[in-house]
Amino acid sequence: MEDHTITWRAEVCGDVKIAAETAAEAKILLASMSRSDLLKLSNIWQHEKPVSIDTVDTTLGTLDQETWETIYE
Repeated sequence: MEDHTITWRAEVCGDVKIAAETAAEAKILLASMSRSDLLKLSNIWQHEKPVSIDTVDTTLGTLDQETWETIYE
């Protein structure tokens, strides 16, 4: 068994409630949130788009998805 560190990409969308006096203030508060906090506080939308693989770090080095699949599958 070998560890494979996968760098992935996916579209994530959601809703978050922000209490603010104005729309401009709400935009500033949204922009100041960390990604982690935004994900924790949001209702995440589900969609059917698959997660894509950018690269995989293996003992052979960093590989693109096609090379990784050719070698390891």
